[in-house]
Amino acid sequence: MGEQISVGQFEATFRNLKTPIGLVIDEARLTGVNTVVQMDPLRIEMLEPGTIEAKIGEQALAVFLEQKAPGGMRGFEIALKAGKVYVQASITMIIPMKVSAVCSLRIQDERQIFVDLGSVDVMGVGATGLVEGHIARINPVLDVADLPINVRLKTIEVVDGKVVVKGEAKPNQSA
Repeated sequence: MGEQISVGQFEATFRNLKTPIGLVIDEARLTGVNTVVQMDPLRIEMLEPGTIEAKIGEQALAVFLEQKAPGGMRGFEIALKAGKVYVQASITMIIPMKVSAVCSLRIQDERQIFVDLGSVDVMGVGATGLVEGHIARINPVLDVADLPINVRLKTIEVVDGKVVVKGEAKPNQSA
């Protein structure tokens, strides 16, 4: 067993953090107190829960959706405002058509973020059924089980061009 270092307080900021499913988190900030760092092998143990705050911008969401291309849609434009996600894209079904959707985000079981479809408009006609299955295939858009620390998601807000997720963090215990 190697040396240990006690840390009274810390803050770590990660930028452009790419998750295993391809979503890029623009910024994630982890803060904590009363932490022990084991030097060899390297291990970090938070003695008290810390906090985590993650921010995801419109461009990161558009790139993610473009990569996933739900239902063959392309050319995604995202607007994040007033608690909603506004999506515009195009889909080709014999002819190219514009698709507009309004979605909301929700936390499930403090572990995952899901997209919920509010409404869909294809060339002026409601078409929720056309898009629902495609959204089901990309959900969850974030699963904290894929992260190297234990995270419990507490709040999610959509404001001023970004999604802000806050939660509680405690590193995984290793043997």
